[in-house]
Amino acid sequence: MTNSNITNASEHFQKLLQQQLDRIERMEQSEEKTNYAELDTIKVGIIGGDGIGPYIAAEAQRVLETLLSDELSNGKVTFQVIDDLTIEKRAEVNQAIPDDVLEKIILLLLKLITIIITNNNITTNNSIISKLESF
Repeated sequence: MTNSNITNASEHFQKLLQQQLDRIERMEQSEEKTNYAELDTIKVGIIGGDGIGPYIAAEAQRVLETLLSDELSNGKVTFQVIDDLTIEKRAEVNQAIPDDVLEKIILLLLKLITIIITNNNITTNNSIISKLESF
């Protein structure tokens, strides 16, 4: 590796870090913030096959279970594990995202949207909320 390679890599990494710092600044200035301490429960979705593989996702969950043991025991945090997004399953059914997995992901996202709307007192058409809750 040459000094030029190291310089290029350092400059690239510096740009990435600056982009992340800028993103954090934008998020901090955003008016809509969720106070997670005020939520009844926080559901963490774990998709073991989203590019990192089920084994790594399982280990990440194990770390989270250790770090969040109090929150898990009192029900503040729950996990929703969505399996079958592995390359093997996708090849088996010949789909980028198997229909059953996509349905689980959509349900999780719809529940999240409902929670965000409800907890942030976002005014919306009540029929939309009813449809989301019944979905």
